[in-house]
Amino acid sequence: MGILHQQTLHHGSSVKMLRAALLLALCLMMTGCTTPQFSRLPVAYPAHPMAEKRAFAIQDPLPVPDLGPELGLRPRDYDRPRNSARRAAELRLLHGMQSGPEGIRPGVPRGGLYRREAVR
Repeated sequence: MGILHQQTLHHGSSVKMLRAALLLALCLMMTGCTTPQFSRLPVAYPAHPMAEKRAFAIQDPLPVPDLGPELGLRPRDYDRPRNSARRAAELRLLHGMQSGPEGIRPGVPRGGLYRREAVR
């Protein structure tokens, strides 16, 4: 009777370990889905109206008004579309290229490197 009881306990602990490993793997996979850039978690209190307006300015559903005919579907506060420089930067980021001055490598300084009077 003791051997059967030990086998049952061993089987139960392996099932618990498997469940824990699967739960851990699921939690690790889900962390990539909940980034602040792509999701907005619910909060128990209302946000400041200006914070709400800024959040929705980033999430503009119709960022380029000249893509099609004007249908009057833009929300009330979306009267300023993204400018062409911002659209170009977002397009460069979408294609995996650098979008700002950090992508430009500094050049070689050309001053008095090869002048005899510069080095004494």
